[in-house]
Amino acid sequence: MRNNHYLFVILLIVRLFTQFSPALELRTPFFISFPLLVFLVFYAINRGRGLVHKVLLMVPIYIVPFLNLIAANRGNIPLVNLLYVLFQWFAWPLLGIFVAENLTLKAQKKLLWVYLLCISITALTTSYGCTLFPSASRAMANGDFAENETEVVSMYRSMNIGNFQYIYTSVLIIPLVLCLSNYHRKKICYLITALLLFTIYKTEYTTALLLSVISTLFLISPISKNAQVAKKWIVPILIITLLSLPLIGGIMNFIASEIGSEQISQRFSELSMSLHGQQLEEDSDFGTRLFLWSKSIKTFFENFFTGVYFTTDVNDTHKYIGGHSFILDSMARFGILGFLAIVWMFKRLYRIFILPYGKRPEYIYILTVFLLNIIQCMINTISIEFVFVFLIPLLMSVMPEKKVVLLNRHFQ
Repeated sequence: MRNNHYLFVILLIVRLFTQFSPALELRTPFFISFPLLVFLVFYAINRGRGLVHKVLLMVPIYIVPFLNLIAANRGNIPLVNLLYVLFQWFAWPLLGIFVAENLTLKAQKKLLWVYLLCISITALTTSYGCTLFPSASRAMANGDFAENETEVVSMYRSMNIGNFQYIYTSVLIIPLVLCLSNYHRKKICYLITALLLFTIYKTEYTTALLLSVISTLFLISPISKNAQVAKKWIVPILIITLLSLPLIGGIMNFIASEIGSEQISQRFSELSMSLHGQQLEEDSDFGTRLFLWSKSIKTFFENFFTGVYFTTDVNDTHKYIGGHSFILDSMARFGILGFLAIVWMFKRLYRIFILPYGKRPEYIYILTVFLLNIIQCMINTISIEFVFVFLIPLLMSVMPEKKVVLLNRHFQ
């Protein structure tokens, strides 16, 4: 029987805002944010059924991030810090299952719209902040700052400007918002989609802009309205795309000459040159990425069975890894074991959160999220599990009653 769990819902809303709003996250003390998450987790464990067992089945999803965490800290991460990170990782899948299985439909809808409100507010402040400081979001993507740069980044966060993680999470959220538009508040969903697309454009993340625009155009096209038809079109679209690369290069060159952003214009121009087979400058953004990706690929094949982490001094492994791809860097670092762990990770994500909806209209939307995540893991250093372990269960729980798939079917 589902209950309201009023206190839980209120505190979860607070936690969502304090974690996914940069300004609130900056101003929320640790002694408030962490105990709040601890309370939510233990409340869910106490009131839910079999949650711990279900979360344990998600362990493969976090194996590669765990290995990379150990490697990034040279194997010297303090036990307390390690336990804290693990708790943070497994808190959201546990809360996601509890919310989908135990809250009323009214409470689930409130939580979903509250989260969309949170990311929409951040989108507005990010767009405004990047109008004042065009490189603000990109500047926050770097992990190491000089003392004066740290103060600047703190100022950006206090202005509630979303960073690299926020932007690439938005890429995954857009298909879910479009899915929601089929059943709830279509105009508002379209407005949120447009706002997120505009924000991605203002932050000048070219790859994120390309992925979000292409996926949006696909999902609003008639092809996506029928999952079976969409599946049949995937291969022909890929073939047509490959045959049309010179034409696509010409289109990108045109966009580069017309678009208002210098950063985006430069990257479109580089992509155009690459598609036309022209030589890129070594210090160009795309040329640098190609070098870093090829560096990790080369290391993987040269250390196929062991990876460099097990055969090289931990302080020297960065010399053999590109550092610009979650997937390729993990393969270079851990060899064939890293590759198998990545396959296991994506297979488990698909089986738990995508496959159960294979015969439903929503399938094409969440499959798009899954494919976008793989692409992002290939070309960037992040893997965004939150969208799968919390948002997708929450979204599917507010779909029309006849279409509901209980989460515990995922584990059969």
